Amino acid sequence: MNGATLGLAGACGMLAAACAGREVEPPPPPRAERAPVVFEMRDEGADGPFAPASLRVHPLTGFVRGDADGDLALEVHIELTDAWGHVVKGVGRVTLELYDGRGGATSQLERWVIDLLDAEISSRPFDRVTRTYRFTLVGVPGSALDGGSLILAARFETVGGRELTATHRFGDQAR
Repeated sequence: MNGATLGLAGACGMLAAACAGREVEPPPPPRAERAPVVFEMRDEGADGPFAPASLRVHPLTGFVRGDADGDLALEVHIELTDAWGHVVKGVGRVTLELYDGRGGATSQLERWVIDLLDAEISSRPFDRVTRTYRFTLVGVPGSALDGGSLILAARFETVGGRELTATHRFGDQAR
């Protein structure tokens, strides 16, 4: 007999007893089994449990020709994921650095710092379709695409002081 059948049988028994003029004690509620612990809180410090835990430079990242002048720009897509691998938004500071890796040595071509410390401002560059932050960076030297290997270094600093990093290598990818 399951819990629903037992409850119905108990109610019928009480009704029959009430009609006969006897007082009957209601049946005890069904006994619940203790549920196993499915989720344990992790200590994520000041950032919280769903804060960014890893950073990836998304493969959509590449060079684009900007405005009518045809200036070169770098369109960067970065993806933040939490400790469970789910894409999340983040509050913090993004630093993007473009390096020329020709000849085995690296030299910095450009550096951009993007302040995402305000939650409202942090939501603006988030692309809901790709689920990445999308930044179009101007000021890329035209010589950046003159053969060789370019490296993009990305860093995300959380409000709790954690630093997430990723790099992306690409060659001549002007679109």
